[in-house]
Amino acid sequence: MKVYFDRETNEDHISTAFPIEEVFNGTVMKVPVKWGRYSDNEEVQLEGANPSAEDAVEESSADDNKERRLDVQHQFGLIKIDFLTKSGFKAWVLECVGKSSAPGQWTTTYKKELEDDKNSKEEVEDKMKAWKAGLMEFVNFIAKQWKNCDVYYDKEQNVDGAKVFYIGDENGDHMYFIKCCYKYSEY
Repeated sequence: MKVYFDRETNEDHISTAFPIEEVFNGTVMKVPVKWGRYSDNEEVQLEGANPSAEDAVEESSADDNKERRLDVQHQFGLIKIDFLTKSGFKAWVLECVGKSSAPGQWTTTYKKELEDDKNSKEEVEDKMKAWKAGLMEFVNFIAKQWKNCDVYYDKEQNVDGAKVFYIGDENGDHMYFIKCCYKYSEY
């Protein structure tokens, strides 16, 4: 199993315990999510899991203490933020990508990963172009959906950390994670 950690805060945001699809030229991880009612100490029960009798909890007035949350939001302690505007989102991405004369943190990180993987100079350039195109396609996708979009970050509440984007529409409920904001560990 892979667990993805925010490069800035080192907090885990998602794992392959949830189905992950790479979209937008592989720049973004798309994860289907489900709404549920959770208490703060409750773990998410993944589909197909078989809880033991010890874990079974009777339905009772305890539901009154539960909050409506997304399963991924609850499992990883993500916190909804309301201060990020659509123009602020675009500015954040552009700052992290940077310009060719002054590459931003994401560009520098991704390029170094490509070079460390022994890609040729031409391969690095081609992959960087595809990466930037995919990232800009994602930015446009989120901007068009902004009124239907919720934004989350982790419990560290670091504004420089990764943001997670939720969109619920006719295609279902999904969270989107910008891949270059994460490092991962395999267990």
